[in-house]
Amino acid sequence: ASSTKCDTCGIGEKSEEGSAKCTKCDAGEAGTPCTPCTGGRYRATGAISSAVCEICPSGWSSDVGAASCSSCALGKYGASPEMPSCEDCPAGKYQDFGKQQICKDCPVDTYSSSLGKSSKADCQVCPDEKTTGLAEGSTDASACICKKVDYYTDHEQKCVACPEGADCSVHDGVMLPRIVAQNGFWRPDPNSTKFSDCRQG
Repeated sequence: ASSTKCDTCGIGEKSEEGSAKCTKCDAGEAGTPCTPCTGGRYRATGAISSAVCEICPSGWSSDVGAASCSSCALGKYGASPEMPSCEDCPAGKYQDFGKQQICKDCPVDTYSSSLGKSSKADCQVCPDEKTTGLAEGSTDASACICKKVDYYTDHEQKCVACPEGADCSVHDGVMLPRIVAQNGFWRPDPNSTKFSDCRQG
């Protein structure tokens, strides 16, 4: 008996034109017809199923048509079903381990304006007289403001030692007009840096 039509290959199989048999999809492809795995997915050589491509685990990624996944390197993150490739850590963050799905924030009193940083040491430290307050993950030197109690911010945005008799503790980066007098002191004008002792008249 002779056949008058060709049989269709099953799921995860393919054949060449005029072929007498079907073969499994090659590594890095799956489905019907066999198509390359999309980024963030893979199908290994010798995989049991050739119907679908597997999703790379978190912290790993792959290119289109990959037979395996590769881990996200230092300074990179991602590789999840929503983010199939490894991306540079954004400004204000770093990652000092591979295979990670998130990046770490630069700590308080530091900042980083660059992408893809791989160490906490890559976060630049604010000058001694400045702080980021409670903020982590700062992206610019402008996040460093004058420390309250010891300093106030003058009209040139410089840190100046808090004058004797003044209370500079209202908040970090306080400007001169917001400084108040300590008990027993006064000043004649909100822009004055002179705080007089009330006992001296």
